[in-house]
Amino acid sequence: MSAIVVLAPALVAAWPTVAASVVGAAAALGFAQTTGAPKAAKRQECVSLEVKGSQVVTDGLALDERLSFVKGEVTVTFARDARGACNVGVAGSGHERRELEAIGKEFGERVVQQYAYHRLMEELGAQNFAVVSQEVGEDRTIHVSVRRFD
Repeated sequence: MSAIVVLAPALVAAWPTVAASVVGAAAALGFAQTTGAPKAAKRQECVSLEVKGSQVVTDGLALDERLSFVKGEVTVTFARDARGACNVGVAGSGHERRELEAIGKEFGERVVQQYAYHRLMEELGAQNFAVVSQEVGEDRTIHVSVRRFD
């Protein structure tokens, strides 16, 4: 017997769980976490994007919590807005708005994918499923085959 499961996750978790997914996504894209305020540039283009498919609805994530990452001249900040939605802010000098939007979109998609993957693995383990194989497609689609032993 086989089944296909398609996940369209909603990010519903405490900040440590979401933060781990954000850090993992950033590392996969070559960003390094930064502390403190980003360096000011002479002229920086900035964009802010809502992460599609995410809604953080927990008291564990304060409105002012954020994580920032840098790669070259680009700074990406992941935060929760006043409505509780996840947002990705991207700033960088020497980049056009559409380039920054593409970086932000990819970053957000990776966060959602990382979160869904980790939650799936946790739930499979809790339900006594064993992972038989895992494959990552060229389009970054993750295929997981599992078996349950009762």
